Amino acid sequence: MSKDICLAQTISELKFILQETKKDLICIPLNLEILLYCKLNNINYLDPKNYLDNTFHQKSLELSDELTKSVKFLDRMDYNIKIEFIAFLRFRLHSILFTNFLLDEIDKKESIKEIYISGWIQKKPKNLEDYFLFGMEDIFKKKFKTNILSRKIISENINKFYVYDIKGKINKHKKNILFNNLGYNFKRFLFAKGKDKYNFYFLTEEKIPLIKKIIFFILNVNPLILKNKLSKENNCEIKYVFKEDKNFFFNSNLKKMMSSFDIYFHNLQQKNKAVKKFLSNNKVDLILTNVVRGFAGSVNEIGGKLNIPTVCITHGTIAPNFNNYDKIYKKIIAEAVFSGNSRYFAIQSKICQQSLKTHKINGKEIISGNINFAQNKAHTNKQYVVYAVTLKDFFCPQFFGVEMFYEFNDNLRKLDNISGKDKIKIVVKVHPSQDHCIELLKKTYKNLIFSRKKIEMLFKKSYATITFSSSVIEDSLNSKIPVILLDQWKRYVHCNAEMDVSTKNKPVYYISKFSDLEKCLENLRAVSEINFSDYVYQDHYKKNILDNILSLIK
Repeated sequence: MSKDICLAQTISELKFILQETKKDLICIPLNLEILLYCKLNNINYLDPKNYLDNTFHQKSLELSDELTKSVKFLDRMDYNIKIEFIAFLRFRLHSILFTNFLLDEIDKKESIKEIYISGWIQKKPKNLEDYFLFGMEDIFKKKFKTNILSRKIISENINKFYVYDIKGKINKHKKNILFNNLGYNFKRFLFAKGKDKYNFYFLTEEKIPLIKKIIFFILNVNPLILKNKLSKENNCEIKYVFKEDKNFFFNSNLKKMMSSFDIYFHNLQQKNKAVKKFLSNNKVDLILTNVVRGFAGSVNEIGGKLNIPTVCITHGTIAPNFNNYDKIYKKIIAEAVFSGNSRYFAIQSKICQQSLKTHKINGKEIISGNINFAQNKAHTNKQYVVYAVTLKDFFCPQFFGVEMFYEFNDNLRKLDNISGKDKIKIVVKVHPSQDHCIELLKKTYKNLIFSRKKIEMLFKKSYATITFSSSVIEDSLNSKIPVILLDQWKRYVHCNAEMDVSTKNKPVYYISKFSDLEKCLENLRAVSEINFSDYVYQDHYKKNILDNILSLIK
């Protein structure tokens, strides 16, 4: 019997659809929040896990790679803007592919009678987090009877075209270090030995609260504020073409979705101009960046062109690839955080060093050792296991090397059973993008502990880390905590790992069965000496910052 289904991105949108139709609709969850809400409120839904497998990941990754490789920009553009545009394009494409493949598979097994969507839409969103199912209307209508319930604009266009200027001045009497931001543990530099020799600066668009201004003053940190004013120009959209092919059924929809970001990319180009003007007129001795994409990557891109020493210190884990799908996925990850035209690239681990066999960088490698990752002292009070994975939402999904929300949910279900049965304490470090789901998660999985604490705090009492792919891998190894790569889908191996769970005292294990997970955890609970030297360098980040990064300043 064919089914009436509905699609929604938020709980409020789902409630609206169910209230407006008064029909017994079956919901197709598009993210973790909707899936958990349906589960807890007895709303009939279809779990994507039952319809999509590894073939979906592989096909989608190939299509995505083919399309993004075909993009040709018609105007000269800075690298940080190009890869930001490619990333936005890829995210929108991935959302389309996920929805399209899922509906096709559901239709094959269940037969779709009619699709209901709210029709809610945002015009000119500030970021990726907007309603855009309505933008897929044409794709839906080609295959299914589609019912649009309203054409409501959620928020009017609050974006404007701006030009920018950077407020702040560089002190010439000391060596000057410019950060692209103070996130991802870049604050460690502010407490480095000999810090009084340097002036520290960072770019920000945010207003600095008084208490932070006082702290920054004490630490000799100078925020460089990006100020805006309205621009008379309003036609600076990105001009580009990409491959037209019968396989790319989504072309027109993709272009329509991307047009909503014209203001965003106009403003990004204007920010680059402001950075260029500032760096041309001020003496900077070293630029440190943890992201090379978008505005965060502007100082790296512009500084390199002005021959200022630049160092790329990734906040993500960069690993070697093992097959073609692996290669595509890991190239995407590196594109945002470990690419571009930096003069130097910091190699923080031996995993990253191995990646250079398959990932090419343009600059000179520096064996820096750990700079950005967690690095705790060893503790003997080991009480629990930490489970932490990268998790993306519907508006920014990644395939193959990141688990989808429904795969993550299935892992939680099985971990919850293990914890309840064997009394194994499992703390789930929820990905920041899913913090809003914590209360729903707590209600759903009663045997698991969900936490927003910083990973360094959780490591103090952890004897193992379970993950799929995440920078938590290197956080854990640098903190002398073994890692279990849990992959029940038999799809992705992040780095070299021990496959035999009966082998004891290994830093990294790869497991595809939950029965093996229990065995592995039992082994790791026993006190043992593990040698981590095949994966990480042994020096402390304080020494690495001083000897391997600050020493670059002449």
